[in-house]
Amino acid sequence: MANSQNLLESLIKNGNWEVAFKTFGNNHNTLIGLIVEWWTLSYPNRYALEPGISYRQGVKGAGRCDAILVENHTPKGIVEVQGVRTYRKAIERMENYFNPNSRDKIYNKLEFGILLVYPTEPSLEGRIFGDPKIPENNILQSIKDFSQRYNKTLLTLILLILEKKFEKNCPEIRRRNTFLQISPIKIKGYLIRNTKNGVEIAYEER
Repeated sequence: MANSQNLLESLIKNGNWEVAFKTFGNNHNTLIGLIVEWWTLSYPNRYALEPGISYRQGVKGAGRCDAILVENHTPKGIVEVQGVRTYRKAIERMENYFNPNSRDKIYNKLEFGILLVYPTEPSLEGRIFGDPKIPENNILQSIKDFSQRYNKTLLTLILLILEKKFEKNCPEIRRRNTFLQISPIKIKGYLIRNTKNGVEIAYEER
């Protein structure tokens, strides 16, 4: 498998993000599909499970991620795509897959997790709508804290943020609901990786 830095670079540069930029509204399913497409087309021995299976079989209420990325029939990565309001829940689900005390042994060779966060509505101040606000620093810090809890493992986490802007004068068909008036404009990616020399962070955008 390619090194972690190449993983982020490949995801940002080779992912078909133009589709995301032309999809308006709650594009949750589209975003999952784009990550799955990127993974499955990158090498012939890769495929995905969608939705992902639970981190612990037979446990009532055990959550499951949006997708599991598989290489040579071995789970290598998990995918969570979440609206910005509930990103903490997605991080909690991700962590269960990496926690040896909660996960099944089938996940012992997991190498990375991908969290994509996106806004679902414009900001509102008084009666004026504006560009969505994403607490990027807070989300990134939560991912760093996650990484630190497993600092004895060579864990790699990728945080993707889909930025959107509010378009007041968009086409009429999109003015029926304000959440359709926010347009994707940029995909940003952070890679947080535990190494023997500490934590490394990389950044890419498109």
